[in-house]
Amino acid sequence: MSKQERLSTKGYIFGLGAFRRYKELTGHDISHFEEALQGSADMVEASYRWAVMLKCANDVYVNIHGGEQLSIDEFTVLLDASAQADSDKLMQQYLDSNYLGKKLREYYGIQPVNEETKKKTSARAKPSSSC
Repeated sequence: MSKQERLSTKGYIFGLGAFRRYKELTGHDISHFEEALQGSADMVEASYRWAVMLKCANDVYVNIHGGEQLSIDEFTVLLDASAQADSDKLMQQYLDSNYLGKKLREYYGIQPVNEETKKKTSARAKPSSSC
């Protein structure tokens, strides 16, 4: 692992393959990872579970497209060294991936953030200059 590597320089395929690999590595099913998403695990444990999930999704990517697999420890280092925005972008990719025919975002009951809605909301939130 070189010093230039970041979370965003890796490839990821989330979904059934990553979930299966997560179970192989941890001995726990996907509900174990979901606890981290729902805030049921402390911050250190939640970050570790996210690093494990990233490793699993990267393993699937590497098996299909080639490359070098990294260890869980290497993913924890990458996660620590990366900007929060990198992790957030990957979380959005995770939520937008499919599992059993529907987006994980729907599975968790999370509404997508629409860029158009963001713009309209922020435009309304600006103070009026006609006062």
